[in-house]
Amino acid sequence: MEIQIKDDLDLDRIADSGQCFRWVKEESGAYRILHRDHILRIRDLGDGEFWLSCTEEEYRDVWYDYFDFGTRYRSVRRRILKRTTPFCTPPAIPERESGFLSRMPGRCW
Repeated sequence: MEIQIKDDLDLDRIADSGQCFRWVKEESGAYRILHRDHILRIRDLGDGEFWLSCTEEEYRDVWYDYFDFGTRYRSVRRRILKRTTPFCTPPAIPERESGFLSRMPGRCW
């Protein structure tokens, strides 16, 4: 089946993020994904179009939630980028304290 995703969906970025396990990139460019007792092959066709090797019922029952398609991540990223992220702002640590964070001013962690 083919689906249209209007949000950001970058399969390579997801696979390389370290947050997903059991993703294997095939020679065709599709990813083979294992989840519970399901196997999916998904390929980016370009322009927000994706091919999935499942039925509409399996997509609805399994893969829609697996990919969290109900969340609009483009909107989430916009909100995050509008403010300073706490992971890239060094915490206020008194001079007398020593430790990893106080030795790493200005770094993102």
